[in-house]
Amino acid sequence: MPACVLVINDQLEVLDLYYDLLNSDEYELELSDYEFENLETIERLNPTLIILDIPVSKRDRSWRLLQQLRMHPTTASIPLILCTPSLRDVQEQEEYLQKQGIAIFYHPFPSEAFVQAVQQIMRRPVRRAS
Repeated sequence: MPACVLVINDQLEVLDLYYDLLNSDEYELELSDYEFENLETIERLNPTLIILDIPVSKRDRSWRLLQQLRMHPTTASIPLILCTPSLRDVQEQEEYLQKQGIAIFYHPFPSEAFVQAVQQIMRRPVRRAS
């Protein structure tokens, strides 16, 4: 079974853009529109990478999801890429997020650099919390 990349955003048009950028035979691409009441669905998908695109309109909900992902034992070690159009909201936390190993891309981001970051993460050995 190929490795899984989970992309989370609440807008189908944005998810379509990620699909166009990341659709590959190298890994399975799962697109989600934020319907997570808990982390069981994410645990079941067992992604190798999570891309969390934080829209300004849902930033509180997105930050809570990010915190849950980092605090839960089965998701804490999953690499995460944070994408956002809101420079101001993330910039205050940027240093902390980067120390946590979270890559950050601000919209609009260069497609090539983003795809390269995903490919680099996907080539790393998978480390899971036990």
